[in-house]
Amino acid sequence: MTQQVNDAVNCPKCHQEQTFTLYLPVNATLDPALKGKLLKGDLFKVTCEKCGHQFAVMYPLLYHDMDKQFMIQMSENARPAEDATRFRLGQNYRMRCVGDPDHLEEKIPIFDEEMDDRAVEFVKLMLRQGPPAKGDSMQSPALLFAGISKNHPRGPQLFFVTWPPDRKTCLAVSWSDYERYVTIFDKEFAGAGSGRGRWERVEEDYTIRLEADRGRPAPPEK
Repeated sequence: MTQQVNDAVNCPKCHQEQTFTLYLPVNATLDPALKGKLLKGDLFKVTCEKCGHQFAVMYPLLYHDMDKQFMIQMSENARPAEDATRFRLGQNYRMRCVGDPDHLEEKIPIFDEEMDDRAVEFVKLMLRQGPPAKGDSMQSPALLFAGISKNHPRGPQLFFVTWPPDRKTCLAVSWSDYERYVTIFDKEFAGAGSGRGRWERVEEDYTIRLEADRGRPAPPEK
């Protein structure tokens, strides 16, 4: 079950102290309503009771979906906390570490759609190295998966947005292209394993490291 812990926080604008609720952990299977709040960013938002200023409070959060068999640990150092490693999970579980709420909120719909997040990161890398997908937009030094449009006129599309900070630049990749990237990833990075049964940080540096290990140059820093 999701545990709630109250903590004191201070408004960065007027320094008013008030109570903030931390959720430890978030179990999407047992509490689906809390999942919706998480995806909206509400679990990290605070509105000052005195001056009305809105600010964010970051704290380590463990997300668990028992039905789809995945866990995501969010922490500043992007490593699993001790209470996360105590779970005895099957080898089919996907266990990921992320360093901020944006990447936490990105992972959940990827796994909800039964997608391979490693292949999604590979798509991002290809978008950075190559021309814009279908001429939709310009290259970006960092991208976040923004969702799938299954009723798009051009067929199902995956969308990516720039990160950080504006999320205004958008790139589209067709579902068929994504499946092609999955095939390429499985073939060229077979040594990476299944991506299940152990804690991993699968973000942009993951695919850059795989590229480097394979002998290809990583994209230049921007």
